[in-house]
Amino acid sequence: MTTATTQTAHRAATGTDPLDLIDVDHVRFYVGNAKQSAFFYASAFGFQVEQIRDLTTGSRESAQYLLTQGNIRFVLETPLSKNHPASAELAKFGDG
Repeated sequence: MTTATTQTAHRAATGTDPLDLIDVDHVRFYVGNAKQSAFFYASAFGFQVEQIRDLTTGSRESAQYLLTQGNIRFVLETPLSKNHPASAELAKFGDG
């Protein structure tokens, strides 16, 4: 007769946060069209467009829309030049 033994993996204690975050200020999404995405989030999910930064406000690097709903804050950003750090990532992986 053979006896099988197994070892259990060490697990983190219940209720511990592996990231040890205190708070999250905002979540930034790189998208192909920040304006279109912002108005979609506003109409579909009830977010409010709080601030806009784009060519009309003098930003030549990217277009950004700040959306809020309660204490949730999303920044939707579209690079406006190929030199922007997120341009290659957006071209390779798409929105998100």
